[in-house]
Amino acid sequence: MGLLGFLKRKEPSADELDVPPIPPALNEGEDLGLTSIGEEIPPPPSLEEEKIPPFPSPLEEEKEGEPIENIVLKEAAERKAKQIILAREKEEAKEELKPLFVRAEKFKDALREINSIKADLKRSEDAIVAIGDIMDNKEREFIKWHGILDDIEKKLMLADKILFKGG
Repeated sequence: MGLLGFLKRKEPSADELDVPPIPPALNEGEDLGLTSIGEEIPPPPSLEEEKIPPFPSPLEEEKEGEPIENIVLKEAAERKAKQIILAREKEEAKEELKPLFVRAEKFKDALREINSIKADLKRSEDAIVAIGDIMDNKEREFIKWHGILDDIEKKLMLADKILFKGG
């Protein structure tokens, strides 16, 4: 089938493959730090060296001279209290997940209030912009008057020089 021969996959030669180089040989005196199969592994530490205290049994102990029955009853009461608390928390979580329904009149009133607040904010923003414009105009007028006063001062000084120089 010479027709579809170009679609066949060619087997790569050994020269074309990306093969890592062969690692260098070890000299006789070198050691990689690995244990060989024949060497012994050190034994694990014994439990006696750590001296772990034995776990006390609650049935064997009595707390401060209290009978075991009282201890068991107290622990049962604590477990029951924990169960009650968990049950209350689950009920509160269920209550929080319930959908919230609002009457249409209250919803419309809330929307009116929100729109009123938006309108007040818009008026406040417009007032702030207007105040900024007034302050800019005031500053321009102040600079203009300052220039006029400087010009008048220069003219008066010139007139003063002319009058007192000629006298």
